[in-house]
Amino acid sequence: MKIRSKSVCFRGSQGWTLLELMIVMAIIGLLASVGLPNMMGYIYQAESNEAVEMSARIAKAIKAFVEGRPNTPEEDFKALIAPGAGKKGNLEPNGTPADQITSLIPTLTIPVDAKFKYEISMDVINQATHVCIKAVSIKNPERELLYSNEASASLTWENNVFRAKYVDPTNVLLAGKWCNADGTVAASDQG
Repeated sequence: MKIRSKSVCFRGSQGWTLLELMIVMAIIGLLASVGLPNMMGYIYQAESNEAVEMSARIAKAIKAFVEGRPNTPEEDFKALIAPGAGKKGNLEPNGTPADQITSLIPTLTIPVDAKFKYEISMDVINQATHVCIKAVSIKNPERELLYSNEASASLTWENNVFRAKYVDPTNVLLAGKWCNADGTVAASDQG
């Protein structure tokens, strides 16, 4: 028994004209030009979640460190945990433990493949711990964000986080709650 196949041919089907193809391409180009910058913003915002979560862990660990030493004078904490060369207020992958906050708080570590390094600034005022953390991308140092251990009422902040400079490096860091624009802890509430 032989099986015969029938070929189906639609008569009158001519395909796409050049004008139709050009219109479709123009629409795709327009959608891409509008959607791509927004999509990149969402990607950068998602990338920065690592820094936000780690900053929250750092702030919590510092608060526990301070509360565990009730007889230490308040001014000693600020001198002990400050960012910069030779200070303990730094945390980065593969850093020297003597130069990092891990020498004070051994449980506070970050993965070797972390995408951020952290500059930590803190102060204790009237038994309250105020922490400001500046997270800087290792791959793109112009991308950075600020984290305050208390939520800011400033409209430019998302509660505890200012990430606009991470999403778009042309932005500048803006003060909020206990963070100055340079990432150091503020002497008073910035709002």
